[in-house]
Amino acid sequence: TPNLIKIDMSGVKMAELPEDFFNGRTHLREIILPATLTTIGNNAMRACRRLKSIVVPDGVTSLGSYAFYECDSLETAQLSQSLKTIGTYAFANSEKLKSIVIPDSVTSLGSYSFYYCTGLTTASIGDGIKSIANNAFCGCTGLKNVKLPQYLTGINYYAFRYCNNLQSIEFPNSLQWFGYQAFFGCT
Repeated sequence: TPNLIKIDMSGVKMAELPEDFFNGRTHLREIILPATLTTIGNNAMRACRRLKSIVVPDGVTSLGSYAFYECDSLETAQLSQSLKTIGTYAFANSEKLKSIVIPDSVTSLGSYSFYYCTGLTTASIGDGIKSIANNAFCGCTGLKNVKLPQYLTGINYYAFRYCNNLQSIEFPNSLQWFGYQAFFGCT
């Protein structure tokens, strides 16, 4: 319904936010998730086009594929400090997302996870990541500063393709390989 703009689930005791739970709820502006969550399912908040910010509770270890895909108004996302997995296309096309801090606990960053987040200006990628997935930050045309993980060994194909405003990135000594056109179109 167009009148439903805020949902407060803080008192709810549930471990998983099911797949497609809020998918397409275009009028939602605020969602307060339960502190008991451990998993956010695929497409859980996909296309919540007016959602401005989200706090992923600290117990969440898995963020599903397309979880925040096309959340056009999403400006801030605070991720769980116990998060291990960020699914494919998790934040893709969330054009107003300004910055992201991926915690050290994350060991799996899905392909296309921040694809075409054109408003993204800074990305700090935690030390749990050993390789940057293909297309992870492709098309992030506003991206200026990237902090890479200390133990990073590889950057997959197209990972930072078309990040044409990239100004600062420091490669760690552990880096061993680059995929095809990992930085294509970066000027």
